[in-house]
Amino acid sequence: MRRRSKGLVLVGHVPDAVRASEAVAAGQKSIEHLTGVFEGCSAAEDQFLKGPKGPLRFLQTYDPARCAALIDTFARNHTWQVPTLVWERGQWLVDVTDISRDPNLKYAPLSWQKKSWPEFTKGIIADLDTDPVEDRRRFVQKELEVIKAMRTHMSR
Repeated sequence: MRRRSKGLVLVGHVPDAVRASEAVAAGQKSIEHLTGVFEGCSAAEDQFLKGPKGPLRFLQTYDPARCAALIDTFARNHTWQVPTLVWERGQWLVDVTDISRDPNLKYAPLSWQKKSWPEFTKGIIADLDTDPVEDRRRFVQKELEVIKAMRTHMSR
């Protein structure tokens, strides 16, 4: 592979039409935001590569054996996962998150608080979160479980 001969390290997202296992096999050393992970942990991975997906569908099709095999593939190839947990929770629970009590809010510019955040939450991200909030909460919990399993496996 030409990338290896140049000494370049491949990191980033996994495109929707690519399996996480394929990205790992191609030498990707880091995968961001769990992209491709829940697809790879699902009995419906082929369907997810071609069409819609979401938290409830991931939960309904989650396959522990497929997930364990994917985690093993990550470990064997020394591929890291950067889950970006704040983003994940923020994305899936944006409509029920009250940032007004966040102690870190003092570091955010007032223009972001008054204009950018409200536009963001009512725009792009809010349109993605169509599953009921309880299903999205369960999905965020499942993300934590998968990340814990990854960490445990990598620590062996």
